[in-house]
Amino acid sequence: MTLPVYVTVKCSVCGKESRQRVLASTSIFGSPDLDLRPAELKRSTMHYWVQECPHCGYVAERLDQPVPVSREKLEDFLEKYCERRWFSSELAEQFHKQYWISRLKKDHESAFAAALHAAWACDDAEDRVNAVYCRKCALEELEQTERGKKDENAGVQRLDLLRRAGLFDQVLRESEDLHFEQEVLQKIADFQAAKAKEKDAGCYRVEDVLTKKEPAV
Repeated sequence: MTLPVYVTVKCSVCGKESRQRVLASTSIFGSPDLDLRPAELKRSTMHYWVQECPHCGYVAERLDQPVPVSREKLEDFLEKYCERRWFSSELAEQFHKQYWISRLKKDHESAFAAALHAAWACDDAEDRVNAVYCRKCALEELEQTERGKKDENAGVQRLDLLRRAGLFDQVLRESEDLHFEQEVLQKIADFQAAKAKEKDAGCYRVEDVLTKKEPAV
């Protein structure tokens, strides 16, 4: 089951307190998507993964996480990079803000996660244009991380981001050079290449690679 709790958090930017929801526990039943989005019940808990200060607009996994800028600079930064892009999902907008703030902090792992989460929120809102944009942002950040340069799982995850963003030719080029010792990773890479040839940008789960099911709704 999913168990949320409320906590009072002091914003590290403006110093004001606000009540925020956090996730105490949840469960996962089933296979993750190929970009590692978890199955239910955790799949539907994304609104617990990010906090936004109602006073100054700072967004982070937790508002007491410091950011090395003043409130004025943060507000100018958000206006420049966030307020001119419209999202149909408020949650996607929050994750998009977190992405840019993480970039400001030069935290590439956090920026990658925030952009990916924004893409998932866009998927749920059927906002295709912004889902593609957010996946491209995630790809840029993944390339800057140590995990993105060395980890095989990140390499497979990258293929899914490319395919879901409609970059089919790039999937085909990169998959030709990828060879994995783990059989399941190789099967996923081959699956991504096959779907890229079909120009299929649909959502698939790990179990779909083994059972060859149709895209997840």
